[in-house]
Amino acid sequence: MYLHKDWRVLTVGDGDLSFSWSIFKDLAVTQLTASVLDDRDTLAAKYNQNQMASLNANGVKVFHGLDICDKDCFPASLSNAFDLVIFQFPLIPAFSSKAEFESKGKLHKNTLNRLLIWRFLQHSFDYFLDPKGKQLAYVTSKDVKPYSHWNIENLTPNPQQMGFKGWMEFQQSDFPSYQLRNVDRDKVLKSTASKTYVWGNNHCDYAELNLTPSSKHQANYCNLCGKGPFFTEDDRQAHTHSAFHLRLAGYEQLWQTYLTQNEQINLEPSHSH
Repeated sequence: MYLHKDWRVLTVGDGDLSFSWSIFKDLAVTQLTASVLDDRDTLAAKYNQNQMASLNANGVKVFHGLDICDKDCFPASLSNAFDLVIFQFPLIPAFSSKAEFESKGKLHKNTLNRLLIWRFLQHSFDYFLDPKGKQLAYVTSKDVKPYSHWNIENLTPNPQQMGFKGWMEFQQSDFPSYQLRNVDRDKVLKSTASKTYVWGNNHCDYAELNLTPSSKHQANYCNLCGKGPFFTEDDRQAHTHSAFHLRLAGYEQLWQTYLTQNEQINLEPSHSH
């Protein structure tokens, strides 16, 4: 993950705040602001080991109760204030009941996770990023299912303003003080193959990041699955009719249906991450 020590960085949804602490302690990024969805008491009760006190003691501001899907809760002091906004391993927890499923509009979990990232990108560029700054948004996600079924590279709320620029490998070893946690549980996870996906302003140069382009955006590759290259039409058709492609196509159809039916009314579903 490319991080310049002079950038103004905002972390989003950093459960136990260990990622923010690692950025500050291990990478010497001092212009840092952290945010979490939980209030102070909930965070302390949920994560027995957390870095709230460490960040506070070093003058790093931590904003509690910041729901990235709800722009009405965004503090005015964070408006147009950052070069980079980072969301590590966004994930909607599993439904606990049928009532919870219905409360989420009966949306598939695949759709809800895409929506979470969509809102993050939308609000990062509309609210948090400084138009005169680097204008970067990072999403780190595991490179295994179900995460790899979200078609992250093609989630771009405003193509006229922003674009997907490519990805970087995420190495947890670069962040010694960072502990990967289960969503809503005080359990440390093993590191798995992960990527940091990068969005930026369409008019900015990001050559310094040395990003790997997405195969989904290359000729002769499937723009949904990233499979390829296909050298003949028969190869492409065989892939298109494969169980893997059809499964992802089904998820994509659910997502496109959601966008068609809801995006114009700016639906803001509640979530937990």
